[in-house]
Amino acid sequence: IYLNVAAALEDTDTIKAKEYALKSLEIRKSNNAYQILAKIARDNKDYKLSEAYLTEALKYSPSIDWEAFILHELSQTKTLLGKHEEAARISKEVIRLRDSVEYIQARDSIKELQMAADIEYKNNITIEKKNNHIAIIAISLSVIILITIGGYVTKRRKMKQAIEVANKKAEKEAQKAEKARKEKEDI
Repeated sequence: IYLNVAAALEDTDTIKAKEYALKSLEIRKSNNAYQILAKIARDNKDYKLSEAYLTEALKYSPSIDWEAFILHELSQTKTLLGKHEEAARISKEVIRLRDSVEYIQARDSIKELQMAADIEYKNNITIEKKNNHIAIIAISLSVIILITIGGYVTKRRKMKQAIEVANKKAEKEAQKAEKARKEKEDI
């Protein structure tokens, strides 16, 4: 809370902002509090104090991005102090860090793209396997249906043939019976 209040007041009420930034440092050291104090000192043209605060802020920098930002401010402060060689050296370090940040971000982006591609590939394989299973099931069911229909047609054809054979036998028997009856009548 102290740090947020100090950040809100750093441009309007520097005395209160400094008090709150110092209270924040009593609770927990942070680069943000030191940066606020450095900005206030630089605005008051106390460049040595600003340099000291920025040097301390570097110790609590949570990431390369923050470190590059703090070093940039430190480079500007050293330029104001007339330490141009140190400012140039720090500027080179800032450029190196920013290049590192860009490299890390690019590497992370590539990793994310690779992970997304891997997930997409796995999803495609899963979908393909499911489609293959569905195709196998559909083909199996089609074969079963065709075999059943073929068996039914064959059985029906045999039944028709059996009925025709039975009808022919019945006709022959009827003819024999008729012939036998005629012979009997003749006799």
